[in-house]
Amino acid sequence: MLAPALKEIRGGVDIGTSAHLLTASLENGRTFVVRTTALQKYVKRAQIGAQIGGRSAYDAKTAHVHPFAEPGGTRRLLEQLGPDLWPELGEVSEKPLVKTLAASISRMLEIKGLRARDLAGALGGPVGAQHLLRFTLTSPEGALIGGYSIVVGAAAKVG
Repeated sequence: MLAPALKEIRGGVDIGTSAHLLTASLENGRTFVVRTTALQKYVKRAQIGAQIGGRSAYDAKTAHVHPFAEPGGTRRLLEQLGPDLWPELGEVSEKPLVKTLAASISRMLEIKGLRARDLAGALGGPVGAQHLLRFTLTSPEGALIGGYSIVVGAAAKVG
């Protein structure tokens, strides 16, 4: 497996050992998908970093685990910010989560559909790079409910 260096991954926020791309959830019959980059920009702009988990995510002296790397960390921050702000940070829809999530990933990576080859190419890295994508389901409190991981890459052309 040829994994790209973290600095080669396009999109997402570097959370130490990986990049966090987005948070998706269902709230009161509405689906929302928020790009982590948009959330981080808002946190920096609003200067509320010190309020995330009681410490600043941007102060290397005090932050040992990036708040976005903590199970449920981005979800708790979104709850703190409130649902009125969510449309500014991402997509809010009445459509089912699975449809909204797929469409949001495609838009975020500027690809059509979710073919492995297209995902891998959009995420960057050297030719032949493979990306481990981890999907987790946590409670709003951060308890792990479940999840799965997939590896996407561009298969070599035959012929």
